[in-house]
Amino acid sequence: AATFSSVDSMMNAATTLLSVDVYQKYVHPEAREKQLLRFSRLAIVGMVVLSIAAALYTYTPDRSNNFFLRVSAQLSYFTPGIMAAFFYGAISPRASARGAVLAMVLVPVFGVSLEWAYNHWLHLLPGIEGWLGPKLNFMHRIACSFLFGMAVIAALRSSPEAAKESGYHR
Repeated sequence: AATFSSVDSMMNAATTLLSVDVYQKYVHPEAREKQLLRFSRLAIVGMVVLSIAAALYTYTPDRSNNFFLRVSAQLSYFTPGIMAAFFYGAISPRASARGAVLAMVLVPVFGVSLEWAYNHWLHLLPGIEGWLGPKLNFMHRIACSFLFGMAVIAALRSSPEAAKESGYHR
């Protein structure tokens, strides 16, 4: 139940961000509530299909790994970008929708790339393997991916004038 609750919350947050910050702002500014709802439903279907594809690609039946750790590890490619978008938006009036969307797109790519690079050659750097281990733990990848997402959003933040115009006040 806890896993399904987490998945549901993540899907709800991601579709809200996509619907309001991307679809309504850039694709269809005059979208009515019914159109936003339809787009949100299609976005959830798309995310579920991508998740199924990722699960099928990474699943090996001869493994004895803990199922819940495996599910968490798979979801953790997407959640750091969403967490960075929410966190940066909560702490800074200069957070931009463009930066948040780009972070949510780039963070999974960064996470996969970092894990591959670490497991193939980064762990060979002096002192790294003793500190992080021979394989990159998904919790370490989450932390690095979150920081990368924050950096992407910070690099694309709004000007102070745009932040004031948006009506955000501390």
